[in-house]
Amino acid sequence: MRTTFAVLCAVIITAIAAPCDAQITIKNSIFRGWKYSIGGAEYEKVGVGAKGLRSEMQGCDSCLTALSSYSTHMTLGLVAGVPGGLLLGWPVGASIGGKEWTDAYTTMALIGGSLCVVDILFETVAASKLKTAVRRYNSGRNSGAHSSPPSSLGLRIHEKGLSLSYTW
Repeated sequence: MRTTFAVLCAVIITAIAAPCDAQITIKNSIFRGWKYSIGGAEYEKVGVGAKGLRSEMQGCDSCLTALSSYSTHMTLGLVAGVPGGLLLGWPVGASIGGKEWTDAYTTMALIGGSLCVVDILFETVAASKLKTAVRRYNSGRNSGAHSSPPSSLGLRIHEKGLSLSYTW
């Protein structure tokens, strides 16, 4: 009986404490990438596919379109950035290590630097698409433009523990 009462109290307190219109907030970290928080909860990593945000934005088609564009631009940025970093870092590291600078190193550094610039451009566009998706979702939640999910009780598993959420 006590455990049932404790669980019931936890659900009620969570429902009261959880905001009715859970806003999504995003922040960027230089080394960890984009993170999002729903209704002031703990920040989670967005990732290239943005799976957590996709499941949250199910009712908003324009938000999902912007998230798809974000995923595409992030993937293209990774495709350009990883080889660019390799081609730029190899000759610089060899030069620091004491090897003589050759014309091949110059070519590798120029191509790698160009790919890094392309990566920065793709990731800048991806960041604007992510901000657009979140802005559209938050404005839609405030105005009731897209359908809200039915009442549900959810349990989310994070890296650092569990969280219980209730939406109505």
